[in-house]
Amino acid sequence: MATPLGLIRQVPYIENGERRDGPLRMATDRHGGLSLRLMGLPMVRCSPRSPTDRHGGLSLRVMGRSADRPLTTTMNKEIERKFCVREMPNLTAHSGVAIAQGYLAVDATGTEIRVRRKGGQFYQTVKMGAGIKRTEVEMALSRAQFDLLWPLTAGRRVEKVRYVLAEGKWTIELDVYRGRLKGLVVAEVEFANLAESARFVPPPWFGRDVTDDDRYKNANLAQRGLPDDRTR
Repeated sequence: MATPLGLIRQVPYIENGERRDGPLRMATDRHGGLSLRLMGLPMVRCSPRSPTDRHGGLSLRVMGRSADRPLTTTMNKEIERKFCVREMPNLTAHSGVAIAQGYLAVDATGTEIRVRRKGGQFYQTVKMGAGIKRTEVEMALSRAQFDLLWPLTAGRRVEKVRYVLAEGKWTIELDVYRGRLKGLVVAEVEFANLAESARFVPPPWFGRDVTDDDRYKNANLAQRGLPDDRTR
């Protein structure tokens, strides 16, 4: 049985040729699965007990009359540290990729459901947990599926350009924000384990560590904008 976590918003849909409005909600089941439900019917379902393929991919499903097809993806434990940037590195030799992402649902426990356009690719992502270690499930969407969900994220969006840089043995994802978050630059580094993350020595152009500062989570930036006391 699903338990509602909260109303996301009223959304339009078509029934028997007539336009109606209905509640879109995020819900969990007793196994910890997540779903988006419109009028009580699942649109997107993600379950930690979903069957896996031989490569460890989870079988997920985007529901709907015109888009009911299985999607295979992977579920990862993400160990990541996030830093404000004190001084911009030289990006002359690097080309960035434009990212636009919007949030369908965010709850107080740190669970969030977002959709993302990254260059010419489209994704839906479920993130669970907070701080340095989080669970992430990402699935590819078609352009049509993305276009269906994107309007539901109005008022909860982030635009940025991402650059991927090498720093010794580490790979740094540098996000340069646009729009109402212009001026914010954040660097993220992902690690194989917690011990590795603890040994990481930030380069001089990194500023303060904001890994545990919830104000710098993309979901909160999308909803609340830049922190009032932002410093590098």
